[in-house]
Amino acid sequence: MPISTDSETWKNAETPPGLRKRTLTFLRDHPNQAYRIEELADELIDATLQIGEERSRLERELTEDEYKQRSHDGELPGGDDYYPLVDLHLFRDIGHALSDLTDIGLVERREVGGEVFDLVHKDRANVYTYAGDVDYNNR
Repeated sequence: MPISTDSETWKNAETPPGLRKRTLTFLRDHPNQAYRIEELADELIDATLQIGEERSRLERELTEDEYKQRSHDGELPGGDDYYPLVDLHLFRDIGHALSDLTDIGLVERREVGGEVFDLVHKDRANVYTYAGDVDYNNR
């Protein structure tokens, strides 16, 4: 059932920060660090992409029997509670937020070699960092 915008419930409710603001706040709070979109998704929407990447790396490095044994013993990253789910719409929206923040100069994007992140399926990766405050009067 909807609530009336004239109700005290509506009037006293807080407005949550939007994804652009949350993204910018996170990057501003972590200066001198550059993040891939997957890492930002892990931080901003509690995704589990880095756990999946770590499991993929172990699966490549360990023998099949070693991997199965670690899985059986619950010794893989994320443990038994790991479910590789992420809301792809929110993941896409983080990309849009980063694009918008890059366009106005608050975020800087660079393309780096995938070997830095031990990526299997990519040889390049985009990383993002806070670019500093922008003087809009001089733009």
